[in-house]
Amino acid sequence: MRTIVFLIALLCCSWVNAEDVTDNLTIQHIRKLYPIAKQQWIDSGEPASKFAEVKVSINNIEYLATGNSGTKVMDFDDDANGSGWYVGAGPNVPRDKVDLLSVMVHELGHVIGYDHGTDCMQPLTWVGTRNITIPAHKIPFGTYYYVYPRRGWFRWR
Repeated sequence: MRTIVFLIALLCCSWVNAEDVTDNLTIQHIRKLYPIAKQQWIDSGEPASKFAEVKVSINNIEYLATGNSGTKVMDFDDDANGSGWYVGAGPNVPRDKVDLLSVMVHELGHVIGYDHGTDCMQPLTWVGTRNITIPAHKIPFGTYYYVYPRRGWFRWR
């Protein structure tokens, strides 16, 4: 009986190393995951030259955003807006943390010229999930325009 309980507990729990969870993002965390995020895009057919001279900053971003990007610049929130970051490369994202790798893949998509769409380019990153799948159909910037009315985000063509 004890063995069965242990096996059920092992299957239901996702164990994460303590060093893979942080409330204070550092450049070392970004350096650790950036090559993985970049390789996701390269494996999808993007040329490595698109990633030359990408700059990164860590700030306190307002409006519940965990990441922001512009031309060759990615900006990450220092504490994932209070949720904390999962900075591990393993697939087991704690359900109360934001996955840095997912946000990084998403923001890199913006840096190389893509707008929100499906898979990793969805406008929202869900706490406790990993989404690093590059969309088969990539939407260039300027295809959609986003407005933030009082009730939430919406988009139109």
